[in-house]
Amino acid sequence: MVIGCYGINLAQNNITVHAKVNPESHKISIVQSLTYVNTQETPVNYIVLNDWTSSYSDSDTPMVKKFLNEFQTHLYIAKDKDRGFTRIESITDSANNPVQFQYVKEHKDLLKVFLKTPLNKNQKVNLNFNYVLKIQSDRFTSYGISKGGNFNLNAWYFTPAVFDGSNWKLYSNLNFDDPYCAKSNVQITVDVPSDYHVYSALKLLNLGAENKRHQFQFSGRGVKSHNVYITTENFKSFKNESTEVLTNIHLKRTNSTKENEIISRVHFFLKQQLYEVSTEKLVLTNVDLKKNSLYGLALLPDFLSPFPKDFKYEILIAKNLIKKQLDQRMNMDPRRDYWLQNGFQMLLLIKYLETYHPKQKLIGKLADFWGVRSYNFAKLNFKEQYRLTYYQMMRTGRDQALSTPKHRLLSFNERFASYYKAAIALLYLESYLDAEDAVMWVSEFTNNQKNKQTTIADFETYIKSKTNENTDWFFKEFTNEFYAADYKIKSISKSNDSVFLKLKNLRKGSYPVSLSSFENNMLSTHHWIDGFENEKTVVLPKSNSKHWALNYRHQTPEFNRKNNWKSMDSYGINKPLQIRFLRDYQNPNYNQLNIMPVTEFQNVYDGFKFGINFNNRGVLAKQLIYIVAPSYGTKSKTLTGNAKLIYNKFHENGKLYNTMMGLTTERNSFNYGAFFRKFQSFAQFTFRSRENLRSNSSDLLQLRYINIQKDNSSDPLDENTIPPYQIFNIRYNSIDNNIADYKNWYLGLQLSNEFGKINFNYEIRKRTPKDRHYNLRLFAGAFIYNSLPFDENNFDYALDRPSNYLFEYNYLGQSESSGILSQQFINAEGGFKSKLNPATANQWLTSLNASASIWRYVQAYGDIGLVKNRGYKPYFAYDSGIRLDLIIDYFELYFPVQSNLGWEITQSNYPQKIRFVFTTDISKLTTLFTRKWF
Repeated sequence: MVIGCYGINLAQNNITVHAKVNPESHKISIVQSLTYVNTQETPVNYIVLNDWTSSYSDSDTPMVKKFLNEFQTHLYIAKDKDRGFTRIESITDSANNPVQFQYVKEHKDLLKVFLKTPLNKNQKVNLNFNYVLKIQSDRFTSYGISKGGNFNLNAWYFTPAVFDGSNWKLYSNLNFDDPYCAKSNVQITVDVPSDYHVYSALKLLNLGAENKRHQFQFSGRGVKSHNVYITTENFKSFKNESTEVLTNIHLKRTNSTKENEIISRVHFFLKQQLYEVSTEKLVLTNVDLKKNSLYGLALLPDFLSPFPKDFKYEILIAKNLIKKQLDQRMNMDPRRDYWLQNGFQMLLLIKYLETYHPKQKLIGKLADFWGVRSYNFAKLNFKEQYRLTYYQMMRTGRDQALSTPKHRLLSFNERFASYYKAAIALLYLESYLDAEDAVMWVSEFTNNQKNKQTTIADFETYIKSKTNENTDWFFKEFTNEFYAADYKIKSISKSNDSVFLKLKNLRKGSYPVSLSSFENNMLSTHHWIDGFENEKTVVLPKSNSKHWALNYRHQTPEFNRKNNWKSMDSYGINKPLQIRFLRDYQNPNYNQLNIMPVTEFQNVYDGFKFGINFNNRGVLAKQLIYIVAPSYGTKSKTLTGNAKLIYNKFHENGKLYNTMMGLTTERNSFNYGAFFRKFQSFAQFTFRSRENLRSNSSDLLQLRYINIQKDNSSDPLDENTIPPYQIFNIRYNSIDNNIADYKNWYLGLQLSNEFGKINFNYEIRKRTPKDRHYNLRLFAGAFIYNSLPFDENNFDYALDRPSNYLFEYNYLGQSESSGILSQQFINAEGGFKSKLNPATANQWLTSLNASASIWRYVQAYGDIGLVKNRGYKPYFAYDSGIRLDLIIDYFELYFPVQSNLGWEITQSNYPQKIRFVFTTDISKLTTLFTRKWF
């Protein structure tokens, strides 16, 4: 059985496998033979084999590293019983002589088998293998053995990697489901207990029975992509005139007749579009639907779905059957040239939607509701979600070139946005060439390239054979760059016989764009102009046109379309205002104001707050945002809230990734009956590798000028009755947010009229494959100068509870000195958990905080520090205890045991000493679920 093999030539290799399955031990014993033919001019001294079962073998494989990058630790900390591995008993040649082998360095799932003599072109070598596979749990990638004892296998036995004449393609398993190997003739025998069935897209030659076991014998020629399913359940079979589909998918509330109708419809569609289907049998499983899923509202469960009962299942099945057909027809490098097949898949899916569901809306039946149907997004068709999703990635600095190697794509781009961008790119090329239908390219090109190794260069040759237009901009620039275009008509002027349009490109992407003119609101002319950087003047013959538009039909992928229109009689008049409840997709002809209800809880002094958020946010991110959000506190019984004006730009080249500048102001309670007003102007610069957006490393330079006015507190114990103060703050922060090897440090400077401070913080977190956690944090802070009154401690360093004079920590009860809210812990400054005396420092403070695992989420912690106040000797402080790290940084509990205060655990007021970490910040909580994607 050949799994996911991409062919270079027509089936010149031969593979024979006999696999005996033992469900109880999760093992498969394999006897395999391989006849390998060198088809390249260059002799080979060794053969590289894909052994992807070994990618589950330990905590240091390429796939584990990819999972860690996505904040997934399940395979990193997996127990041995859940892992998969390969135990090689022997590798011999045709004379039964042992053959040397070793695993490729840094690729523990690629096996290098050394040949005794070089293998020249068209020569072949016979190798025999005897090995045992321990199959992994399916909870890591959905491939493996399930809790019910069923096997879903992908790339499970040895297959030769691709040698291109210069190098072997060393593609480890990265959970992309794309092993890269040569086409082969295969013959597979799978020996299973009698209560198991084996399903495969290969031809079933024979089914034998012996000693309460069944032997399933399959064969295939030129096989390149194939999974095998060993299961106790029965797959359903749906047949039409040329293809059988085997599936274990059970559509809720859908009978077999409807399922057959859906599959037959998709098959008929593919036959129409591709002229022929490439296989006699397909296997479609729940795992396929999970791994090649939909995005958007279609992800909602059935009882919340706004779509017809069978719609999302039909689209899921269509998407997966399209993919399986293209997998059989296209032989491309799956890590380098993947974008073309992705684009073809989405073109066919869009065509399917246009054919069978042309009126289906983006938000389904919600588009018909009163109050919703007038919204712009209610008018968008379902297929528009692909453009919107890609544009959101473009606007948030996460766009990546189509030619980006797959392992460097952000997870969201790899799963969704790269497909959408590829389809948009092909539709863009279709419009530019005025081609009849880009779907024609799919059928013609894939039929022409059948049984050939295909590259992007082959597709470029094919396109150039169909047009006289220059397409170098597409293949040399657009597909290899992540730059966006943003064209604008700056001005229009006339002479006696001409019209002069001064155009400007606000960004670096210089790709063709259409220019249209209108007479009496009717399209008059439409033509393409070459892409350009900076500015360009276009001269047109004089006409009666009063309006001109760039990218009128939305063919060019563009950062912003709001500036594409210009009229002769336009004198900078503002666009009309469109008011929306909640949020809407913005019409480029209008300015948009959103009105959103607000309900939040920030602190006990204001209580629950209800208000209105006025903003100009759209469905797609914008560079310039304003927010005015007044609210009423049910506890404070007064008006609070905030306002913001923020400019946020993502840069397209260099190490500077993002610039954010803005003005903010807010008014909130910090005690009962006491309020603060904070005005802040800021600029921050984020540095991140544009070439490797998967990296979780970044650097941040932040400059802030903060003006704070505090009311006098009604609490007689509160000494923070100080006049308004202004602080200039500069801070540099460097973070490597790796879940198993976290590093974070910052250096900060605060300057005001009365004091200056310099702070340094360094933190590391380690997580081992045994699921042991080790944390270490160092803090050092000192006053550079301090002319504050001796009894003023508002700006002092705190050993256990920062005073929050900049109002940047999310205290539930900032001014509480007793009760549960006074026990909230903020991991800043001293970072102590015990409340010691002296609790503050007006000269300098250093501390070291450490913790280590005891069992699962239970850790031991310890803190030591020196507290220096003016006129006093340094005070040595220490504490220790037990930490429950339930959700790090979000929900933690600290139980002090021993400190300068003695054995705290034996003291009568112990419950008051317990500290907790808890956040009500929704935006912070959502990062727990989104961080793996971006």
